[in-house]
Amino acid sequence: VDVLVSAAYVPTVTSGSVSVTPEKNLQIGYGVRVGLLSESIVVPGVSFTYLKRDLPTTSITGASGNNSLSINNLKVNTTAWRVVASKSLLLFSFAAGGGMDKYDQSADISANVSSAGFSGNASVAGTAQSMQRTNYFFDAALNLPLFKLVGEVGQVSGGTVQTYNGFQGGRADKSLQYYSVGLRLGL
Repeated sequence: VDVLVSAAYVPTVTSGSVSVTPEKNLQIGYGVRVGLLSESIVVPGVSFTYLKRDLPTTSITGASGNNSLSINNLKVNTTAWRVVASKSLLLFSFAAGGGMDKYDQSADISANVSSAGFSGNASVAGTAQSMQRTNYFFDAALNLPLFKLVGEVGQVSGGTVQTYNGFQGGRADKSLQYYSVGLRLGL
């Protein structure tokens, strides 16, 4: 059993008429990884991971002349779980897995607009949205004496994002492929 800890940092920033103000800059996440099956010469290792990661509650405001937009009490909470099978073969390692990501987000939004003698304001308190997505991935690693070079390819899909905007690349909730490369140093 491994205990997992993560950290998300949101800086306090004011640049011109835009400000980002978190309630606290650092939010600690937590989780656990449980080995379900130990790797042997023939059998891969299998593990289950659970991780709870949130962003600090944040407010974002921007203004231009008499116009302003405020997003207050912005909260993004995530929960993820994975089942992973992995196998090491001297110089190379491989892993494949899948799981689920759950996102819960909420905010209070307000806007003030004033133009050519007309003015108005609107507020929407407590907007909230939840989404659950499936995640599959495959990793390959090159194991060298002082470092490990790892590549990952994966796909995330599912869930629905309610939006009133159009996006050039398609819907915000469409299935997406992702790729990453990492370098891990060790002695």
